[in-house]
Amino acid sequence: MEMLLPVRDVLFYAFGSLPLIAAGIGLLVAARWIFVWATPLGSDDDVVAGENTAVGVVFGGFMFSVGLAVSGCLFGRVPDVPVWVDALEMLVEGVLIIILLLLSIWVNDVVILRSFSVVKEIREDRNLGAAFCVAGSCLASGLILNGALSGYSSGIWEGLRDISLYWFIGQGLLALAGFVYHKLARYDVHHVIQYDDNAAAGLGFGGFLLGLGLVVRAAMVGSGNFPLAGELLSTVCMGVLGLALLSAVNTVTTLFVLPRVNYEVEVEMKRNLAAAAVIVSMSLALALAIAGPLQRPINVSSPERAPATTTAGASEEALNKKTPAAKADVQELATEDES
Repeated sequence: MEMLLPVRDVLFYAFGSLPLIAAGIGLLVAARWIFVWATPLGSDDDVVAGENTAVGVVFGGFMFSVGLAVSGCLFGRVPDVPVWVDALEMLVEGVLIIILLLLSIWVNDVVILRSFSVVKEIREDRNLGAAFCVAGSCLASGLILNGALSGYSSGIWEGLRDISLYWFIGQGLLALAGFVYHKLARYDVHHVIQYDDNAAAGLGFGGFLLGLGLVVRAAMVGSGNFPLAGELLSTVCMGVLGLALLSAVNTVTTLFVLPRVNYEVEVEMKRNLAAAAVIVSMSLALALAIAGPLQRPINVSSPERAPATTTAGASEEALNKKTPAAKADVQELATEDES
C-alpha cells in the first residue's frame, strides 16, 4: 500500500487546486470577451465567416499570452495559505494582466509598428506579416508579466504596482528591440510588411521580439530581494545585455543554419516563409540559451532576508514558515552559535 501513497498525495493536491484551475479558466473566458469588446481584432465574423488568418493569429497570440502571464500568479505558492485566498488574488492580478496585455497591443501599434495602422493591415488587408509582429509582441509581453509575477513584494497592492512597473520596463525594451531589429535588417522591415504583406518578414520580426521576451523574463524571475529602484535598474541592464547578445547571435545564425542562401533575399524578395520559420526557431533556441545563464538563482533558504510576500499574495506569516531544508539550516546555525 505504501506504493500508492504518492498517488494519493497527488490526487489530494490536484483536488485542492480545483479553485485555482477554475479561476484560471474564468480569467481566460473573461480575456476572450474583453478582447472582443475592446479591440476590433477578435471578431467571430472575421475568424469564422471571413476566414481571416491574420485576425486568428493575433487573437490566438493574445489568448496564449494571457495563459503565460496567469501561470506566473502562483509562483512561490505557500501551502499554508488557503486556496481560496490564492484564487481570489489570482483573479485580481488576472484583471491587471488582461489590461496590460491590451495596452501592449496599443504600444505595438503606436511605437513598434508606428509606420502603419495595425488594425487596418490585419483586419482589412489580412496582412499576415503584421499579425506575426503583433502576436510576437503579445507573447513577449506575456512572458514579461510571467517573470514580474515571480518576484516578491510587501503586499498585494505593492505587488500590483510592481507588476505594472516591470511591464512598463518590458515595453520599453521591446520598443528598443524593434528599433535595433529595423537597423540591423538589410531591408526596410516596415515597408515590406505594410506594402508587400510579407509574412516571412513579419514572422522574423515577431520571433525576434518573442526571443527578447524570453530573455527579459529571465532577468525578472525572483526579483524583489533588493530595493525596487535597484531591481528595475538591474532588469534594464540585464535586458539591454540580453538584447545585445540576441542581436549578435541573430546576425550570424543564418551563416550556419542556411549557409547556402542569402536570408535577406529569401525573405524580402522571395517571401520564403519556410526559411523564416527555420531562422526564427533557431533564434528562439538561442534566446533560451541566453536566458538560462541570465536568470538569477533563487535561494529560498536564505536567512538574511526572506521576502514578506509574493505577488501571488502569500501572507507574511505563511512565508516566514520555512521549508524543512531552511529549518534545518536555521537550526544548524543556532547550534553553531551556542557552541
